[in-house]
Amino acid sequence: MIDMDEIRERIDDLIHNRPIVFFTTVIILILFLIGLVVLLIQTSPSSAKVKTEKEIAFTPDEEIMIPDAPDAEKDYFPSRATESRWSDAELEKWFTYPNDKIMQKLEKSNDKIVDDITGNAP
Repeated sequence: MIDMDEIRERIDDLIHNRPIVFFTTVIILILFLIGLVVLLIQTSPSSAKVKTEKEIAFTPDEEIMIPDAPDAEKDYFPSRATESRWSDAELEKWFTYPNDKIMQKLEKSNDKIVDDITGNAP
């Protein structure tokens, strides 16, 4: 059996005769225990989070919910069923005819693309 009186005498002897060794040993043991606790906490599996809200599945035929925000356009409503053609009113509202300057820029950029593709081809 372990003699507790002998262990106490050795600890008292260490404290009085070699205090630096005793305190260094105690500090190393404390750091080891702290490191062991941190390691156990870091490697333990995370607990599964309980979902409180039901996930909403997307269906393409549902009505779109537009958020009530100050930066949302009030007169623009997206829809999933698009028309094949614009009406005359939509054409006047949304389509802008290009001017000559824009058409010249487009022509130059297209010519540059063609030149890059064909290069020095005969």
